Formats: sequence, structure tokens, C-alpha cells
Amino acid sequence: MGWVNDTHGLAFKASELKLYFDGEHTWAMKLSEIARRKGRIFLVTYSLPNLKYVVDLLGKRPTNIWLIANSKFGDRAWAIKRRLPDVHVAVVPDVHTKVCVIEPKTIYITSANFGISKWHETTLGVRSATAASAYLEQSFWPLWNRSEVLGERILLPWPEAPDEFLPADRLQIETAAQGCVSGTLGEWPLLAEAMARRGYALPSNTTGAIVSEYCQRILDNRGA
Repeated sequence: MGWVNDTHGLAFKASELKLYFDGEHTWAMKLSEIARRKGRIFLVTYSLPNLKYVVDLLGKRPTNIWLIANSKFGDRAWAIKRRLPDVHVAVVPDVHTKVCVIEPKTIYITSANFGISKWHETTLGVRSATAASAYLEQSFWPLWNRSEVLGERILLPWPEAPDEFLPADRLQIETAAQGCVSGTLGEWPLLAEAMARRGYALPSNTTGAIVSEYCQRILDNRGA
């Protein structure tokens, strides 16, 4: 009997699978083309060993990267955020996963924390846009939305938003909010990235109830 989609997980077919044995696939190898890739990169780890290694690796293209680590390693997470301010960094107390997603279709599931490991480690590489998208929607963004985001100001719904926003900014945000509520606009992730460059964090998962409620509050307060 084959696996099926259910509340426990996703059954899918992949164009490529590769199993790496005995620590033969390092994080540097996973992200070896980081400077040339344009897709977003998502990293989840328990600990952050070898801080310099992480900063040097992400520093090759320190944009469009999201990183979640366990709160026990908050000092190291803050150090990464200070050195690479355009990398989105968050911590949460119950994460133990070690996963890397490189859009549009690459996933690495590994036993190794994000850094150099001298332990016996195993990694599975998967090429599947379906799996990558499902992992982000069903696992990464829910985890991010309940994490502590470091070094970014959370954008509050109008009319509590800072006065520094120009009318054009407000219109852009309200337009994106309308799209999220109606389900007809896919601009929210791009807007989130643009606002992140200004130091603000918008909810990134446009499918969850939390974001829908957030957007509805923005629309309810238009012109306030």
C-alpha cells in the first residue's frame, strides 16, 4: 500500500532524490551556488555552530534569506542579524528541525545543524516544486509566524502604523491587503521583502487565517 496525503504529511513524486552519507554533503555544498541563485532561501536549524562559517556563507548573497534557529542560540542568531541585517532571522524555543529550501524546488533534510559538523551526519536531497511549496506553506511559515523575529519592527495595522509612511506606501499596503483577503493578488511576499528592507516585518504566509485577519484589520481602518 502506497503513501497517501493526509493530516500527517504530503505524498509526492520527485524528479530527483539523492542520499548523502557520512557527512559528505556540507552546508557549503548545499549553498554552493548561493551567489548565482535568485530564488528565496529558507533555513531551519536547532543550533548555530561556527558563527563565522555561517556569516561568510550567507554573506555571499545576504538577501532573500530566512533563518529560524532554536531560542537557546539567540545570542548567535542576533550576531548573524547584526552582521547581515538584510537576512531575516527568527528564534523559537521548540525547533529541532534541520532543513534547507532553495526555491523553486530544492529541499535538503539533514541531521546536521547549520554550520560545520564533525559528527556522523546524513542528508537527503529532494527536487520537487510540490514538496518545496508544501513545506513552506504547511511548516515553515506557521513556524515563522509564531517565532520571535529579530531586529525588525513589526508593522501594525492602521491606524497604529508609524506616521513615517507616505500615502503611496499606505496605498500599496492596502492594495496588497485587499489582494490577500480576496485571494486575487500574489504581491504580498514581494511587498513583505520590500518592507523588510525598510526595517519592517510583514506576515509572510498569505494563506493563513492570521494573515487574513491582519489584512482585514488594515482594510477596516482605511482612511483612519
